[in-house]
Amino acid sequence: MEDIQYPPADLHPHLLEKLKSFEEEMRQQTGENIVLIAYEEQKQPKR
Repeated sequence: MEDIQYPPADLHPHLLEKLKSFEEEMRQQTGENIVLIAYEEQKQPKR
């Protein structure tokens, strides 16, 4: 069985700006403080 971990994604600055822009768009539409988080899946063999 594999152990799955989700470390933060290492995004290119351009993609990070797009993510922040989308957060702001969602805040404006919902009136809520929306935070998006990007993770990468890493499968590691179980020891």
